[in-house]
Amino acid sequence: MSSKDNNLLLTFENIKGLDLIEHTQKILNHNSSETISFYIDKEIGFQNLDRYYINSGIAYNDSKSITIDSRVHSTEQKNFIRSIFNKLDDEIDLDFKEMDTNNGSEIDIYLINPSSTFESNTVGQAIKQEQLNGA
Repeated sequence: MSSKDNNLLLTFENIKGLDLIEHTQKILNHNSSETISFYIDKEIGFQNLDRYYINSGIAYNDSKSITIDSRVHSTEQKNFIRSIFNKLDDEIDLDFKEMDTNNGSEIDIYLINPSSTFESNTVGQAIKQEQLNGA
């Protein structure tokens, strides 16, 4: 493998970041049940997602600021996602609950082609959503 190929190696170190770790801690601090909810998207085609964030203690909502071209997860893909949460549930002191909607879920999972927020060579993305009354 050339040194150029080493630059394309994706490891756990590449996908974790202090910002997302702190965001997860906020979710847990505002959740007395130690349960994190997740949603697996069921839509196909273009969707506009809102962006919620806090800046200097003020909550903002950028309505429809992220455009994605979503695909439907196969049964195999959905089962794989669920199996990851089941394995995590066994390993750490957290429970995971699947929701039927992204309204109130803490983790939303989309299968997309492009996203308006993708940069060059993006293989996936995590976008934190914040509200004043919780993460």
